[in-house]
Amino acid sequence: MNPSHVQSARRLARDAGLSNVTFLESSFEELLSQDIGKFDFIALHGILSWVSAETQAQIVRILSERLDAGGLVYVSYNCLPGRAAQEPLRRLFLEDAARRVGPLEQRVADAQRFARALRDGGAGYFTQTPTAAARLDEVGTQRQDYVAHEFFNRDWRPLYHLDVRSAFAAAKLVYVGTTMLVENTDALIPAEVRAPFLEIQDAAWKEQVRDYITNRQFRVDVYMRGGCRLSAPRQREHLEALRLCLVADVSGFEYKLRVPPVEVALARDIYEALFEALARGPLTMREIVEATNGKVSEQHVREACFLTAGLLRPATTATGPTAAACARFNQAAVREALAGDEVPALASPVLGSGVRIATPDILALAAMEQGGGDEAVLDRAMAHLTRADRLEANEPGAAEGARARLRERIAALEAQMVPVWKRLGVSTLA
Repeated sequence: MNPSHVQSARRLARDAGLSNVTFLESSFEELLSQDIGKFDFIALHGILSWVSAETQAQIVRILSERLDAGGLVYVSYNCLPGRAAQEPLRRLFLEDAARRVGPLEQRVADAQRFARALRDGGAGYFTQTPTAAARLDEVGTQRQDYVAHEFFNRDWRPLYHLDVRSAFAAAKLVYVGTTMLVENTDALIPAEVRAPFLEIQDAAWKEQVRDYITNRQFRVDVYMRGGCRLSAPRQREHLEALRLCLVADVSGFEYKLRVPPVEVALARDIYEALFEALARGPLTMREIVEATNGKVSEQHVREACFLTAGLLRPATTATGPTAAACARFNQAAVREALAGDEVPALASPVLGSGVRIATPDILALAAMEQGGGDEAVLDRAMAHLTRADRLEANEPGAAEGARARLRERIAALEAQMVPVWKRLGVSTLA
């Protein structure tokens, strides 16, 4: 564990006046011997396929002993067979960096340059594995701290869905589904392989074969301890009470769902009416039907939840204390960004969760909400943009270029994203 991460999280919580969160610097083995109680939710993001088999077993024990009956587990991991072709690339990075001297950041960069030299020289692995060649280009555009975590970690163990499902079953966990809702349907199965796929009766095997068909590389799944299912009337009751919120700008929406190898066309008139209704704020399915004079049916809304790839999310009924806590967090996040730290999200009382916003955009929002004239805030936003573009602040034209990009960015934010953030209750003001 990195104690600086825990220290930073504690500082942010303290600065935001949040007392309902605790941060522990403990390994999974240490957590097994600590009295931490039982949990309704356990999230494992970017962990399971980046740790040893021994640590994976400790995680399963924690899920078995610490997750309460009816509790949910969120787990994301690199999966097979989609990631299989990338293991040689990771090994190439890892072994080359191990034979160099200097800071990790420099060795990571040098290992990538070495791999590109091999690729550009026609090395057989890259010519015969085009996905690896494309991944190498992608790595060059990503944040290097992420690249170090993804490729230069000691343990990197992509997993088959069947194996994760079997291990979690030992902790009495039942597979619920994947968080990209459309992937729980057969809409993404190409017609050419649909017949043999639909012949599969075993649910676990069917889900694994789905990964072979789509060549999925990363899974984000939900499991439940117990797995009691709601009756049809109870499901209906919950759906009728559900309020949905539009969480993104849809001005450039293409009215298509593209999940290779499948593309699904969406009815433009129906979805335009749906988006227009939700642009005014969260609504239940019945309220959407009424707001569109019946043009959008409840069935249309249910389909949209599956087919719009996260554009619609459940809304909560924000209380005064919740809204106040979100405001305090967002103000603390702005102060963190002003101090030069990366801040990936702000809190939304409407969603009851975070909204991913890039650090320069957080600072731009703060400047706009303060009247647009806070030069210190704008200067810090410029610094973040310069760093994101991997420029040195003293490079010729760096400041002028960052200032021009910031002006363009603020104009785009005002037109596209600020209305969305207002709808979600996201603000940097008290």
